Amino acid sequence: MANYVKPKELLDELIISLDQDEMTSNLVTLIMMMVKKIVGPPLLYFKNVMDQDDCRQAALEVVIMKWREFDPNHPSSNPFAWITQIIKNGAAKGFGVLQMAKPAKKGKNGQPDTPGIKIVSLNDENGIYNI
Repeated sequence: MANYVKPKELLDELIISLDQDEMTSNLVTLIMMMVKKIVGPPLLYFKNVMDQDDCRQAALEVVIMKWREFDPNHPSSNPFAWITQIIKNGAAKGFGVLQMAKPAKKGKNGQPDTPGIKIVSLNDENGIYNI
């Protein structure tokens, strides 16, 4: 999955950005590519495209707030995994805010309907989860 962003390039850009205390334009581009790829098909499916855009925006906002917390000197530092997790958490947070703002719909059994998002794990063939 990391074929669109090279982890070494991401690490180099993070180190440069940390030294400058400002994100480089290349780091912004890499993060935008990651957000676009992670918060959307085939990993996340949304019933409403506007919800997808809102979740992408929320994920990007969280990455922008947290990128300075990355420690390149940590022995197990993997920038790709670290930023991916932040993006997933930010998208889930954004989706939670969207769902709280919408009135609960009743399903066929009279119970509230499930939210319109599914996370598909590419590593596990049975990995379909609801947030």
